[in-house]
Amino acid sequence: MVMIMDACCRLDFSVACIGFLIILLIIMVLIVFWAKRMKRRNFMQNGGLQLEEFIKSKGHDHTLTRIFTGSELKAATNNYAEDMKIGTGGFGAVYKGKLETGKLVAIKKALVPGDGDNKEFLNEVIILTQIHHKHIVKLLGCCLETKTPLLVYEYASNGTLGDHLQETSKNGNVMGWDRRLAVATQTAEALSYLHRAASPPILHRDVKSTNILLDDNWDAKVGDFGVSRLLPDGDEHISTAVQGTLGYLDPEYFQTLQLTDKSDVYSLGVMLVELITSLKPVDTHHRDPKFSNLALLFIHHMKAGILKDIIDPRFEVDNDSMSISSKEGHRIRSSIFSVASIAYRCLALAGCDRPSMIEVAHDLQEISDILHATRTKDVTKGSFGESASTLENIE
Repeated sequence: MVMIMDACCRLDFSVACIGFLIILLIIMVLIVFWAKRMKRRNFMQNGGLQLEEFIKSKGHDHTLTRIFTGSELKAATNNYAEDMKIGTGGFGAVYKGKLETGKLVAIKKALVPGDGDNKEFLNEVIILTQIHHKHIVKLLGCCLETKTPLLVYEYASNGTLGDHLQETSKNGNVMGWDRRLAVATQTAEALSYLHRAASPPILHRDVKSTNILLDDNWDAKVGDFGVSRLLPDGDEHISTAVQGTLGYLDPEYFQTLQLTDKSDVYSLGVMLVELITSLKPVDTHHRDPKFSNLALLFIHHMKAGILKDIIDPRFEVDNDSMSISSKEGHRIRSSIFSVASIAYRCLALAGCDRPSMIEVAHDLQEISDILHATRTKDVTKGSFGESASTLENIE
């Protein structure tokens, strides 16, 4: 009798174990099913279908090389640790990440969960999959299965141009004029490519110093295409609501709601003034209220012939010797005045009075070439000297 009872107990225990395992298996299947369903739901809400349609329409003519998983990017950023955050913006936060291969990347995480209307996210993906230029940030891939959409870019180790204009670097050095001029030229080249070489043309719509990234070699990489627009072939403008950043906005675009390539030219003009002065585009605390806008301050000083009063005084210092020769000082000053002349034309109120981006890029390159040439041989006073004199007499 006892043996029969023991056998029954063992049988009941086995049945219970089997039942428990079956329930556990069902739970695991449900969890996997739920996880897949959530990933699919996130994919749909993050615009995955629209992106698939776009890629199919382009066939193999796109540069989006990889779809990342959420777990990959979570591991790369140490679960989006605060110390991995390298920037924030209207779209969301940007994190530094390290992939399993050891490659460093920048990961942009949307500010809010997908709601089926991630226009800026999709817009940036679509724009960047159609262009390739050495001075435009490269999109490595994206992730759509997470609650918030993620974009993965090449990593720019030296931050943004804006970081280096408003304050000195950690070692106390100041970004010199040669480097600023090079970044300006590279930025103009990239924007000229968007306006003239891309098909259809692309209007960036938010050119500013904090959207210019600096790589290991301190070369410029134009980034943040969230509000960029494609310009239909043959059209000269797009009628659209105003978007951009205060201080950089083209006043003509603001008044007419017509976005043109000259709107980017105006914004670049503001950035050129930043490079010359190291002043903020808008400052309501440290400047006369009527000149809180940097463009207005700059134009006033140009017309009054007193541009030298707002040139960053740190250009007078050589970081190595703490001194600068009078000849070298003259070269830099002349170069600055020449760039100021370009900025002045870029900031014309009427877009038709502004130069094209390709003209700006050409003129900046020419100024850079002359600056370097004068260091290797003596040249007669002219070119820059005459330009400086002309600028100081603008009325």
